[in-house]
Amino acid sequence: MLSTAHAGDGVFACSRTASGGHQRGWGLAPGEGWLFSVDNDNQRYRLLLELPLPPNGWACLSIGGRLIAASTVGQDLLTTTASFDLSPAEARIVSSRYDIPLRDRVRLDEGLQVRFEAETPWQLGGAMPVVLTLVNQGSAPVSVTLGGRYQGVGRDNRFSFTVTADGTSLPDIGSDLDLGGLSTWSVLAPGESLQIREDVSRWATPSATGVLVVDCVFALELSVPRDGFSVAYAHERWERTLQTSLEVELQAP
Repeated sequence: MLSTAHAGDGVFACSRTASGGHQRGWGLAPGEGWLFSVDNDNQRYRLLLELPLPPNGWACLSIGGRLIAASTVGQDLLTTTASFDLSPAEARIVSSRYDIPLRDRVRLDEGLQVRFEAETPWQLGGAMPVVLTLVNQGSAPVSVTLGGRYQGVGRDNRFSFTVTADGTSLPDIGSDLDLGGLSTWSVLAPGESLQIREDVSRWATPSATGVLVVDCVFALELSVPRDGFSVAYAHERWERTLQTSLEVELQAP
């Protein structure tokens, strides 16, 4: 959030909205913090800093006469971490002024082949399985994020399905408001493949046989394979929406 100007650059203790009550806090040492892109187009950046904030404290960043309130502040027994959402121009100023490397995203899906298929037969009142196959035809290994969007809904909300019968879209019988869940990762070496399955009947329950049109979507997240997570590698991600449309005959039991 941009707010009133301040007479000097640095990091300050401030109110949560940065609208007042701010005071000089801490200087940034060269190379201190992490600055990385959070979208594929490198149009949004995040600065993470560890700060000696008091409990329930907030922070703001002053650069070039602009005051930017932290978007989040997290605290544990040892450290307080503040994150600031920056534009490309703001990120370049911070990177240059404080010698913090500006880390951009680069494509990770070169050579990735994608295919949705219905596992037939589908029968009225039964399961309606769809399998997503990913094949790494690129030259480098890539890590695929699995799970993380299932808790409380009984389905994998990385998928989304819209089912149309006789020209009418069937209502979604589930919920998009999942509570997250554990994530795992599967590493695809060049030439390897991965299959991910889900049941379309968790989204729609057709009432009659016939041809269904199924619009399939999957929220793909890729990363560079690493042993464990470090914020130093937070930019090594790539997000892509996979989608296609299938026609599947629903048969009588």
